[in-house]
Amino acid sequence: MTNSEILKNAETFFEERDYVETLRTLMHGFVADNQYIPFYQLAAKSLRGLNGYEEAEMFENALKSFSDWQCFYDLGYHYVEMGYWDLAIAFLNRANTLNPKDVVVAYEYSLALGARFRIGDALHVLRLTPFAEEFWASYRAFHLSVLLGEHIAEAKVFLRNIREQIYLKTETTDDEAFALQKLDNLQDMIRRYEAVEKPAPHIRDWHFVQYGAAVLDFFEETDEEMQVAGGRWVAAWASEESLRIMLEKLKAFCQMAALSFDKVLYIDDRDAEIVGKIIAKIFQCPAEALSADNILTVNTLVVADAADKFNDWKQLAIKLKGQSTFAVWQSWLEDAQFCPDIVGVLAQTYNLPWEGGALRLVDAENQTYERTEPNLQNADTIVKNIARIDVDLSEDSFFEQNIAFYQKHLPLLACKSKANRLYFTSESPMGGSFFH
Repeated sequence: MTNSEILKNAETFFEERDYVETLRTLMHGFVADNQYIPFYQLAAKSLRGLNGYEEAEMFENALKSFSDWQCFYDLGYHYVEMGYWDLAIAFLNRANTLNPKDVVVAYEYSLALGARFRIGDALHVLRLTPFAEEFWASYRAFHLSVLLGEHIAEAKVFLRNIREQIYLKTETTDDEAFALQKLDNLQDMIRRYEAVEKPAPHIRDWHFVQYGAAVLDFFEETDEEMQVAGGRWVAAWASEESLRIMLEKLKAFCQMAALSFDKVLYIDDRDAEIVGKIIAKIFQCPAEALSADNILTVNTLVVADAADKFNDWKQLAIKLKGQSTFAVWQSWLEDAQFCPDIVGVLAQTYNLPWEGGALRLVDAENQTYERTEPNLQNADTIVKNIARIDVDLSEDSFFEQNIAFYQKHLPLLACKSKANRLYFTSESPMGGSFFH
């Protein structure tokens, strides 16, 4: 679609006073061409129609000073903060084009590119600047390098030099202490990368390299299907049987890793309660809702249905003896306060079996389907029904391979490490198809 066609569609929505749809249409325009002035003019007018005066002013400033990198940096930074990565890339690209040697611009541009799995491009824009003069730019450059399997020796020199500079000081500031923590994280990532030797183009290997975390289930393993998202799901609807199988895999993983728990703690909502109580039955231990009173209990498995449910429990990022975290699923497109030690699947969306909405085959001959209805039974009834499903993992060769992978790298797994849990980002060398 040409610029004029995009603009015409956007103007139609604007005339109907549908400013949200106008801006959504213009987003595609900015991604296609960040120098087409009419897009900026209409965006500013639409934002004023939504009373977004400060945002409108940023577009108007860009129009007034179309060769000023700062105006486009301000726009790009704004959309980085909002997590609108495609828009951030469009505007930071122009800021970077106008001022390619600026480390701050390149840093933010690299964040946006990384969020869209463009790791090589993110590293390239940083390396065109004097990034070595800035600690955080250097740290990011070497972080990206590890994801690409490049400049590993150079990264180790960086780690050693910065540590020496800090250790020579008589006192360590809070910023320096935080920097040392991040250096430890980078060094651990390098250790995991080198332990794997040649990470496969599969999210199992890279999720481990980045976070030390384990994944129990993957999208189908054929080469063609692997290209969809490197072993991750785009959308998944769990059945009672598939969830029961996943939780049996959790049990097998914990047995392999010699993890034992006195209690299961679950996030205090219905979905997590059901999952947590099923796990407790499988592990034959008690379960109770997570609270401020029991969160510091050792030898516990803390359970959420979705990893982002842990965002309200930031203190879990700090490791306790014998305490592990598990989420049934984690969005691979959304940041999270920390990466759980173990996750069932990585997906963009995931429906639990009692939520309803899954497609069920009604007539095989005519290929007729219907949507399942939500299961409104009480939690304990659902728990009992799912927990008693018989499962057999003996013929699951893919799971055997995955267990063998994690067993080989057992000392470096997050569930065995004393290091704190790492912040999770969508950034990964494994791209994939996803909904915008």
